[in-house]
Amino acid sequence: MSLISYLNYDSSSNSTGSLGSAYTTALQQLTATTANLASSNSSATSASGVSISVNATIAAATKADAKKTATELSADTRAALDAHYKQKGKGKIDLAEMSPRAVASIVLNEGGTYSQAEVLTAKAEMRARDRAALLDVTAHDFSLSSLEAYQSARLTSCGTMSLEERTVRGAKG
Repeated sequence: MSLISYLNYDSSSNSTGSLGSAYTTALQQLTATTANLASSNSSATSASGVSISVNATIAAATKADAKKTATELSADTRAALDAHYKQKGKGKIDLAEMSPRAVASIVLNEGGTYSQAEVLTAKAEMRARDRAALLDVTAHDFSLSSLEAYQSARLTSCGTMSLEERTVRGAKG
C-alpha cells in the first residue's frame, strides 16, 4: 500500500454495524487533534504557567515509555485511559499526548485490555500523526527535495521505532 493510499484509507467502508460507527466517532474526535499536531505552535499550559508543545509532551512520553516493559506500558496506558475517562467522561478518547509506543500498544491490544473503540481510535491517531507529518512537508515549500527530506526522516524514524510500532506498521524487525 502506498503512503498516499495509507493516509487516505478509510477502514470504515470495510466495516459494518457498530464497528463502522465506532471508527467514525473516533475519527471525528481526532479531527481537532490532527490540527494540533500539524501546528508546531500548539501548546498546553501547566499550573506553573509554562507552555509545553504537544510535540514536546510526546517526546517526553516517548523517553519515559522507552524504559518500560510491554506489560508496564500496557498497565500504565490502561490507567491513563481510565483516568482520562474519569475526568472527561466515557466516549472522549484523547491520545494526542501519548507516545507512539503507547498508541501502538493499544492498536496491538495483546492483553485484550482495550475496547474496540479504543483500538480504532489508536489506529486513527497513528494515521493522523502520519498525515500531519506529511502535511507539514507539503504545506511549506512542496518540492522534490522536501519529499526526499520527508522520506529520509521517515527512514530514520523507522530505525528508532519501538517493536510495537514496527509490528503495527508491518515492518520487519
